[in-house]
Amino acid sequence: MGTSTRLPAPRGGLWRRASGAVTRSLNAVSSGSATTAGGIDPASHQQDPVAWSRAEIDKHCDTYLAALARQLREDSTAFGLLSTAERAGADLADTFAALASRGPIALGALTDSSPDERVDTFLARFVASVVGEGGLVADAAARRAALRCAEELLARRPELERSIRSGQPGDWTVLKELFCFLYRIFFADTVKELMTAVIAGKLALAFPAIAVLDPVGDIAYRIAEKISEHIPTPCDNPGSSKSDRSMFAAGRAMASSALPRALELAMGGV
Repeated sequence: MGTSTRLPAPRGGLWRRASGAVTRSLNAVSSGSATTAGGIDPASHQQDPVAWSRAEIDKHCDTYLAALARQLREDSTAFGLLSTAERAGADLADTFAALASRGPIALGALTDSSPDERVDTFLARFVASVVGEGGLVADAAARRAALRCAEELLARRPELERSIRSGQPGDWTVLKELFCFLYRIFFADTVKELMTAVIAGKLALAFPAIAVLDPVGDIAYRIAEKISEHIPTPCDNPGSSKSDRSMFAAGRAMASSALPRALELAMGGV
């Protein structure tokens, strides 16, 4: 689903401090001088994972979030994150509006030979509709986030998946709560995917991949949780979007400020 350019190097002392703290923690665990506890994302724990306590994860999460927030304040173009999130967030709202109006065929006719192929085609078209083929690292992160949104949509609205598998339009509606849930997931997962690449890139030379993947996933997962708590959605103002059309329009309008506001609040801003 597209390629990305080389990850731009994070800049500033906060990034070095964050990476240094993680390196020291991993060294302590690797040498057996620190105890480990279960991480917050059990699905990510595989062969011999390095796991941290929630307090340890939160500490590293806050340091990396501070580094990201500062770099974006100093350079709003860093990583292409804010511009990609704004554009793709608006396109996410437009994609949902099209699906709500015309069903899955709004993204193209479903003429594949098998039900599974039709689902795969729908997922690919959803991602393309939301993010496109941009080559920035943020585009790659947003594509993965959009894919998760599409998969969650089908899981939570089985009638839509049945319609796709049958190749027929079908009847379904986008519940406001579902749209707001997926809207939050999209922005939070875009940051999570970007930070996974950033953190892993900074630590790759110091540790083999098997030792790094698990703690990196834990930190990025917690970052996504913190961001998600503060993403504004149309559900925050129940009276402002009484129809589907106004709900999607509100989501589009919020896309420009959603991520900057969430980062500010996650860091304790007002």
